[in-house]
Amino acid sequence: MRKREHQPKERRLPDRADRTRSTHHQPRLRAVAARCFDEQESLIAARLRADGWPDRSAAEAASAALALIEGALLLGRVSGQPSHLAHAKRAALALLAAPPSAG
Repeated sequence: MRKREHQPKERRLPDRADRTRSTHHQPRLRAVAARCFDEQESLIAARLRADGWPDRSAAEAASAALALIEGALLLGRVSGQPSHLAHAKRAALALLAAPPSAG
């Protein structure tokens, strides 16, 4: 009996239609995800305002902090390296350490 050689499957990169399908063809999913991110950002901004941050600075810092966290989650998942989360944590702590001084 002859052994069959293992042939790796051909991999292809997703074309533009594949990459955008979830946002264009699943608008409800996109809307729910957007609401979740907006809520998280609002919660962070509210906490910053409660700690004395000006409205505009709180909103900007909340957006940046959420981007750091979500970007680190994506990088960690794709690379398999959890260190991205530790790096984002340090950066977020530095960003959120104190409200910006009025200049």
